[in-house]
Amino acid sequence: MATCSVGIIGLSHDAPLALSGSQHAAPQIVIDDVQDARKAKRLSYTEDEDRRLVSVWLHNSNDPINGNCKKNEKYWTDVLADYNNATPAHRKREMKQLKERFQKIKRWVGMFCGSWKKACSIYTSGQSDDMLKEKALSFYLGDFQEGPFTVMHCWRLLRNEPKWHVILEDMDNPNKRRLDSEGELKDGESEDPREKRPMGTKKAKKLRNAKGKGDDKSDETELNDDMKKFMEIQEAANKRHEKMIETQQRLSDAKIEAAKLRKEAAMAEAYKTLVGTDTRDMTDEMKAEHVIAMRTLREKLYSNTN
Repeated sequence: MATCSVGIIGLSHDAPLALSGSQHAAPQIVIDDVQDARKAKRLSYTEDEDRRLVSVWLHNSNDPINGNCKKNEKYWTDVLADYNNATPAHRKREMKQLKERFQKIKRWVGMFCGSWKKACSIYTSGQSDDMLKEKALSFYLGDFQEGPFTVMHCWRLLRNEPKWHVILEDMDNPNKRRLDSEGELKDGESEDPREKRPMGTKKAKKLRNAKGKGDDKSDETELNDDMKKFMEIQEAANKRHEKMIETQQRLSDAKIEAAKLRKEAAMAEAYKTLVGTDTRDMTDEMKAEHVIAMRTLREKLYSNTN
């Protein structure tokens, strides 16, 4: 919390206050610190600051040993420290400010993910990523009535992250898992026992130190099973990402092939027109150009079949 620097201008500690009649001279108060603090609270977030916030959130979430299952206050203390370490002094933030900003980012990006999913389900072929993005932005405007989507830079960072997919699943199915306002599992809440869960902090640390501490075989077996499940979940997420890239590549190839066919059809139509053109009234120069044009089109159309 910002403090106010108070001082009496031009007054010695030993000097008595000057009197004017029965009134003391009014002290002058320096309020620069207060004004600076108020300005800091009104600072808008830049795209770079948004990306840094999302990155440190992911960094403190994806490490099964040092990131998972921290108490909410400890988790955001670490996020705050990582964020401010890479931030100029006049742009540093408080924990409450980062939490509020991330809540907004999470809400906006979550809504846009729904618009993106809608666009992909409606326009299943012949659409590039940019075209789908334009459709999704249009759906976002129409469906949510909250103005344009302004955190596309955050969506790009989050869209393929397993941690973010967990958040989206929670938004789609609130009965499946209960998260707090910052996207972390609430104290005392348990997950659906039928759902595979990434390894927790204690077990991950135990597995890391197992060789030097001589844990019994049953504990090692359990930890190895948990590690195997964790790796399977990560592998499944990577496969989904690869499949999505392959689908996008097929769509891009299909688009290129369609453009090629349209070009060939246009050339064939032009060649047909040239063949049917009456050249009797043409000058010799025009006839020569006509022959060259026909020859060029014929070579482009039929060179692969001769």
